[in-house]
Amino acid sequence: DQLIRNRKLAEVAILNGDYVMARTFVGKLLHTLQDFYSHSNWVEMGMTLPNDALAQKGMKVVNVARPDQPTCVDCFGIFCKDNILKEINARFILTSGYYRGGTQWQKDELGNSIVKNAAYSKCSHGSPIDTSSLIRAIGGINKDSSLKILSPIGHHLHYAAANLAKLASIKVLNEIRADVGN
Repeated sequence: DQLIRNRKLAEVAILNGDYVMARTFVGKLLHTLQDFYSHSNWVEMGMTLPNDALAQKGMKVVNVARPDQPTCVDCFGIFCKDNILKEINARFILTSGYYRGGTQWQKDELGNSIVKNAAYSKCSHGSPIDTSSLIRAIGGINKDSSLKILSPIGHHLHYAAANLAKLASIKVLNEIRADVGN
């Protein structure tokens, strides 16, 4: 919904000639779109093309993990390469990671904290400043960096995620261009 909203706002701003505002919304759109590939298990499920449902009005992202469905296991140390439950990826169930920086949890669209519940063994973002990665399931799935210190578990998948993010960005920019004209 956030992707669709920012895409629509960017297109309206372009059509109104407000290019400063259009850049703002395109930036928000691209940031969120690119985070999808770094912060979800899309790459771990073996996907090699962008998710066609993202930023598309009338399309829904399907097969998303239920809020009470375990998605990750504890995973830490130098030999840890994947903490997503095998059946999650094998059944193509989409999940992402919780994030807590210091005392602040990530927020939903209404500004409410989204808190990781250890009872459900959910994935975390995972990074040196993500304290949710210390709550069961320990670890994280981010692929933000190829450096192990910043992406402790997913660093080896960074370039695959970055390539998908690039392809998805080009696709959505071309679609916006087609919608609003040159």
